[in-house]
Amino acid sequence: MTRFLLSCLLIFLLAACAQPPAPAATAIVEPQRELFFQGLDELLATGTSPALQRLVQENGASPWKGPAQSLLDWQAAAAAELQRKTAEQQQKIKQCIDSNEKLVRENETLNRDLQELKRIMVEMEKRAL
Repeated sequence: MTRFLLSCLLIFLLAACAQPPAPAATAIVEPQRELFFQGLDELLATGTSPALQRLVQENGASPWKGPAQSLLDWQAAAAAELQRKTAEQQQKIKQCIDSNEKLVRENETLNRDLQELKRIMVEMEKRAL
């Protein structure tokens, strides 16, 4: 029982001696945290985030710098992939348009040939009579 009381007393003394976090450190981190979440909202809403870029550039030792940089890297990679896919789709669309134009010309030629064959067939039937 005395052992338990001594343990409780020791824990109480250690807790009383512990210093609370410095208010200056939390005061610095709070605006950076707000800037991070503002940047996250911007990124989700528009696909770009000046707030995250500002957080990375202006706050060298911020605990939010790493996650902000990761998000910016992810956004840049996604934008590059989107641009690559868009260029690829543009090229495929151009190929489809070219193929369609070629098929339209071929169809027109075949229709002219069909009309010519019908005309010749009518002439042959007239001669046969």
